[in-house]
Amino acid sequence: MNQTIEQLIDKEDGEVVLTKEYIERNPSIIGEQITDLAKAVQEIRGELQGIKNRTWWEKLGANNTRDLAEALIKQNDTISSFISIIQGIIFLATNNTVVLAGIMQAIEKKEVEDGISDNKYVAVAKDYLSEAIITANKVQNNEKTINEMRTQISYLIKKQRMNKIVCFGLSGITLLVCILVLMQ
Repeated sequence: MNQTIEQLIDKEDGEVVLTKEYIERNPSIIGEQITDLAKAVQEIRGELQGIKNRTWWEKLGANNTRDLAEALIKQNDTISSFISIIQGIIFLATNNTVVLAGIMQAIEKKEVEDGISDNKYVAVAKDYLSEAIITANKVQNNEKTINEMRTQISYLIKKQRMNKIVCFGLSGITLLVCILVLMQ
């Protein structure tokens, strides 16, 4: 793990600590961190495979149980950090498509630079971010539609009040014509 990932991890309980401000200021760093964690998970899987494939002579000279436990703990911590970052991003930046798109671009750039296009954890992160971007776009479109509807309703209410006021002062046949116009 690089320095910036370690700075995000709480030293007491090992949990990843993200803030909305950090995500908004550093989307490219977050994207790189996600990619680095995805690579680390794959590397640890390689370590586990190495322990599994030890020869009989290698097994005699090594403590397989300890090595396996250490590799599994390392893998668990790395996957936990990976998931925490993804959850934190989605929770803290759900409505910020610019930040989400910046993180996605950083992941895609780092993925190409590191040649890890077949990493399933990077694919998962990209899928989650794509869905978060789609959701954020829908939320923004819904908010826009709601604001347009509010404006239209306010206009109609004001128009109706104006018509009632105009019609209220009238009498007889004029009032009847005014009511018929309002009903249309």
